[in-house]
Amino acid sequence: MASQGLKPIHVTAIPSAVTCRATIIAALLAILSAIGCSKSDAAGDDVMDYTVSVNVTFDMRYVGNPPPAGMSLFLYPIDESLEARRFDFKGVTGGKIDIKPGRYSVICYNNDTHGVDFRNTGRYDTHEAYTRPSTVIQSPDGNNLPVAPGAEDEQLLICPDPMTGTSISNVSLKSNDVTLALQPRRLTDTYRYEITDVTNIGRVTSVFASISGMTSSLLLCDGNPGSECATLVGESVSDGMSRITGEFVTFRHDNGCNASHHLMLYVWTDDGKLHCLGGSDTRFDMTEKLHQSGESGSVTLTVSGLEIPQSDDPEGTGYTHDIDDWSIIDTDIDI
Repeated sequence: MASQGLKPIHVTAIPSAVTCRATIIAALLAILSAIGCSKSDAAGDDVMDYTVSVNVTFDMRYVGNPPPAGMSLFLYPIDESLEARRFDFKGVTGGKIDIKPGRYSVICYNNDTHGVDFRNTGRYDTHEAYTRPSTVIQSPDGNNLPVAPGAEDEQLLICPDPMTGTSISNVSLKSNDVTLALQPRRLTDTYRYEITDVTNIGRVTSVFASISGMTSSLLLCDGNPGSECATLVGESVSDGMSRITGEFVTFRHDNGCNASHHLMLYVWTDDGKLHCLGGSDTRFDMTEKLHQSGESGSVTLTVSGLEIPQSDDPEGTGYTHDIDDWSIIDTDIDI
């Protein structure tokens, strides 16, 4: 059986008093220095890793139905040492985001658009939405489509998708108990038209429309339309009986460009011809209606009585029997 005697005692020589004090002081200084560095490093790590969880909500009461399929949120830090962040939400219920604490400027809008592009998104005050050129810019003969009087220098663009959103120029997001409550509003307007009592409508195979004097872009930090005028092109609907309808979704119009707003119809008939209707017809002038609409965002133009030219091809074959405008070429034939 192993012995259970006393544990051995280790004896260490004791230095002199002066040497002891110097050693103790040096040791204490080393310990304090190490502790200070450790705390400094730890504090630096805390700053680098420190985030707050912010609750984001979307109040869609001013948007109407149907709500967007999703929303994008852009956070632009006032402190330039922080980075701008983007968050995407499915649906409109919002959710939690983790960010560095600080003060931010905020832009949000629906992210289910297809006919809208974005540029200069790196800064709050330059983030802009714009729409693209239309592919319906030429007639069957290869010439550019006629446009409304005074709109000869305007681009032909597609209509943007409906957009809703909002912005905040400076908000504090520094603690976990903060809720970022966003209340999006309509960013686009819708202008509708209805043409009734249309004759010869049965010959129509396709119909488009354009409206002049619209803006091509929208600055998202303040919702102001751009100053560049454009003509927007969109598809129309024929009921095959006597009525043509359609609408334009727009970034609104900028009164500063002093443009008129004129509706034109581009009607293709079953003989392959394109008919441009509206032109200088004052019934198709929407300028006064749009300028009087204010903030309503919804305007409807109704025109009664429109004649689509008779077809030169009554059988609808795409060929005409009229040869008066054919050129005559004499050719010698060797027999």
